[in-house]
Amino acid sequence: MVGNEGLLVHNYCLLGNALSKVKSFKRDGMSFAIDLLEDIERPLSDKGKGLIHILERHSSDFYPSHSKGDLFPSGTTIDQIVSGIGEVFAKGARQTQPNKTMQQFTKRIRINGEYANCSLWVDVENKIVVTFYKIGQ
Repeated sequence: MVGNEGLLVHNYCLLGNALSKVKSFKRDGMSFAIDLLEDIERPLSDKGKGLIHILERHSSDFYPSHSKGDLFPSGTTIDQIVSGIGEVFAKGARQTQPNKTMQQFTKRIRINGEYANCSLWVDVENKIVVTFYKIGQ
């Protein structure tokens, strides 16, 4: 990817200060954390999980060459995505049985000025977010 100075940069360099942030979430005895450095260092077999996966696959603002589609409004920041994850986890409707390792929550939220129904998947055993995306309008 080409940065603002016309130089080729690694995609992770564009994440800037977000790399040093860790955000934790708790609900009903479940918890997980979002840690971009941990996501980057995740084993290859688990690369389809976490915030890096969400940015690579669902937001062309961060990874235009990898993204399968813009599931978030143009210009949505990492902080807005993380905030949306927190809101859906804290207040969303659980769609799975409480005893399952993979938990799905859904909620209509506002991200970067637009309302959308969103789905969040959390691996409660390994305490990581798996994916987060917009479902419909």
